Amino acid sequence: MKKMLALMTVLCLAGCVQGLTGDSSFIGTWSGAESISLNSAAPTAANASVQIGDAGNGQLIISLCPDGSGPLATATDDTDLEVEAITCPPAATSTCASASLAIQGGTASLSSLGALSLSVTGTLTGCGSIEPFSVSFTGSM
Repeated sequence: MKKMLALMTVLCLAGCVQGLTGDSSFIGTWSGAESISLNSAAPTAANASVQIGDAGNGQLIISLCPDGSGPLATATDDTDLEVEAITCPPAATSTCASASLAIQGGTASLSSLGALSLSVTGTLTGCGSIEPFSVSFTGSM
């Protein structure tokens, strides 16, 4: 299950985070490192990139779902975002025919040095298992 979450997360963070409204400081391609924890196991680290662009209507879309459908995020000020909950549509992985991420929410922020930090938590459901997870990403443009 940990490999399944890692694969889904790497695939998504490698290119399906899109959309931001508000501060243009968020918009661009971010490269850095992610850390994935599944069911309180030791975290797994990987390189990742995140693309962020404008979604309009005062909301942002951070496409962490494999199909790019969300979640939505809202800027709380010039340097912080609140990530909303979403249940992603099921997707196949290398170890499971159908797995789904349910993101409970999270946050993103820009440091004074311009680094992006993004954290989300939720559950991964698939192949007879439900596992809590957390993903953290830190990167720069």
